[in-house]
Amino acid sequence: MMVNLSTMSYSRKIRICAGMLLMFVAAWGEAAPIEGGEPDFSASNLKPDLPPRESKIDAALPPEAAQAVALARAAFQNGKIDECLEHFRVAHASHTSLAPAKVSLAGLYLESGQYEPAQRLLEESAVSFPRHPEVFLYFGKLAVAQQRLTDADLQFRHALSLPAPANWSLQQRLWLKTHCLMGQTMIAQMRQDWASADRLLAELVTMHANDHSLREQWARALVERGRTDQAFEQVDILYRQDHSRQRPELAMAVFLFQQGEFETADRWFQTAETKYPNDAQVYFQRSVSLLSRDRDDQAKAQATRAAALGLDSIDLHLLRGLIAIYQSDLAAAQQHFTHLREQDPQHAEATAYLALALIEQGQQHKRQQALELAEAAAEQPSNSPDVSAVWGWVYYRLGQEAKAEQILREVWSQSPNSATTMFFLARVLQTQGNVDEARPIAQKLAAAVDRPGMFVFRPAVKAWLKHVPD
Repeated sequence: MMVNLSTMSYSRKIRICAGMLLMFVAAWGEAAPIEGGEPDFSASNLKPDLPPRESKIDAALPPEAAQAVALARAAFQNGKIDECLEHFRVAHASHTSLAPAKVSLAGLYLESGQYEPAQRLLEESAVSFPRHPEVFLYFGKLAVAQQRLTDADLQFRHALSLPAPANWSLQQRLWLKTHCLMGQTMIAQMRQDWASADRLLAELVTMHANDHSLREQWARALVERGRTDQAFEQVDILYRQDHSRQRPELAMAVFLFQQGEFETADRWFQTAETKYPNDAQVYFQRSVSLLSRDRDDQAKAQATRAAALGLDSIDLHLLRGLIAIYQSDLAAAQQHFTHLREQDPQHAEATAYLALALIEQGQQHKRQQALELAEAAAEQPSNSPDVSAVWGWVYYRLGQEAKAEQILREVWSQSPNSATTMFFLARVLQTQGNVDEARPIAQKLAAAVDRPGMFVFRPAVKAWLKHVPD
């Protein structure tokens, strides 16, 4: 399992944009876990506090139009597309400032990730409504989802250049501009064009001064540009607006660590620890940064300090469990993951890692429990390939190598960059005597094992690689 916090350009791009991509396509939905499955312990939360359009604009609709929109959404969720379209037609007829029915339906398809029908409807709408800005806003969203960044940028620019419908309210005009600027911001971030991201986010923050997530993204862009004083001003404003957020010094430490500026980040961590000695979050975040650099003993001490100060969060128990896995302290790992599951029985990662801790202890009475937990974890919704990889590994430890290989190959085919999956699969193949196939996987692991990032199996991988023939 890895949290990619390296200085590699691609990993920075993914870290910054992954959550924002799903947010943008799905009308400001929840951010996506980072590929690799590890929870992101950073201060990052790229989901803006801007609600979806319907919560602001549709709330101001006449009752008949509002009811029709609600019925259209319900019909769409139930797969009744014709009925959905008819409700949108009723809504548009009763309140013509709403988008045409096919455009609204295309928006729902985009929100649900169904890009082919969305594109078909948008192409039809571009013919029927060639000057309606929402058509091209949605074309931009579609292009972002398909990673056609230049096309997306052109679509957003075109949407902004078109005159808004005469009957649009000021709120609708603001909504359109906000969405277009957010799309352009995401493109700039994915391209690592921090000057443009800085400019766009400054404009967005001016438009939405109380939106904390937008201001946080602006601070991140400023850090990426090396403008740390101005970034600190923004995180200081954030903290003064909302004391539940991270202390400004801690936020700067996290930003700089994620940028790969480890020494500078350490200085900010030290400043935060000196200024706020009783803030458990300071020690928690510092523990994350230390474990990501293989300083596990220091990470453990910082996590223990956070717990002593009263932090009892799911994230802290997960972190302490991962530290225990890193240090092969299986009893401690079992304790932390058991406690975590008491707080959240459906936590897939905790369930999988508890299964791992149990199976690795080699005690007969824990073997069946480990398999039951691993299967339960694999059945739970999770974006982590490592959850299913642990399921395969448990079968391997139970001596069912064919079943283990089947599971791990399937996981690897879907997530070819999962280091945990590669490690487990290579071990299975080696045990089966399939050295020719295990060797290239081992070589790929050897090339990646020292990259920055949280990888709790790094000591185990390094020890195993010493005994793998070239």
